[in-house]
Amino acid sequence: MEMLPRLSTLGRVAITEAVLNFGRTQPWTVQHRSNVSYGRNAYNPPEYWWVSQHGMLLTPLGPWPVASCLSPDADPVPPGFPVPDVTTAQARRLGMVESLDDLSYDDWVTILEAVEKTDDIARIASAYSWACRYITAPEQLRVAVGQELRHVPTKNVCVVSSHEASRSMRELGQPVLVVTDREAFTDLVEEWGITDGDDAVRYTMEAAPVGEPVRILDKYPPLRNFLSKDQRVTSPATRSHLRDISVTTTNGRITSTTSGGGTSCTCCPTSFDNLMAHPPRRS
Repeated sequence: MEMLPRLSTLGRVAITEAVLNFGRTQPWTVQHRSNVSYGRNAYNPPEYWWVSQHGMLLTPLGPWPVASCLSPDADPVPPGFPVPDVTTAQARRLGMVESLDDLSYDDWVTILEAVEKTDDIARIASAYSWACRYITAPEQLRVAVGQELRHVPTKNVCVVSSHEASRSMRELGQPVLVVTDREAFTDLVEEWGITDGDDAVRYTMEAAPVGEPVRILDKYPPLRNFLSKDQRVTSPATRSHLRDISVTTTNGRITSTTSGGGTSCTCCPTSFDNLMAHPPRRS
């Protein structure tokens, strides 16, 4: 046991697991030989104390120091945090952290660094949304920039609540986090001063002409049967698409086509393709 602090990471994990599987569970009792007024005190077996100081256990973030592990009974337990597979009794004997309030600043920094190495953007955003309630903002965050994940200054990051807004920001090269939980979203904006990206994105629908203009009645002759002579004088119509225009107040403006449309004219917004598929009855 004396060599535990000098072992490799996997060696420390193996020794710690051996103590959990084969160590004594009954507490040691201590009393003064001559002065009974001191009473009798119970303590964890020494091997448990030793691994609580120098041991390591496997967690969702890899091998983790026992002293910094979260107890499985901690409330709350964020997903993907360093929680080993141990019983409640074992966690108590090892003195594991029982609340996020008990994590030190260094513990939080280590957790965030480990989560960032996973390159799981959803997991990273979740970790940030928990950390902002307990520590000040780090100088840099690992976020999506275009199609990549990068470390960028926190002051340059924005947070949005939808994946649609995130796609718009990424097309513009704006560093962005997606946090769909409204409470966590608000915490990141208020506690870490991250820019509210939802306020920077606007959507409008516009018609974009496609092809050369054509007369409606030339394209759909049967319509003559339903129109008066005055109504037959119409302006040329064009094929059009509906496109989704995303506008931001930070890095610019992007346009993307979201759906194909039919033929329409300025005097009537009706899609004539749909009209001919379901012609009106003549009265």
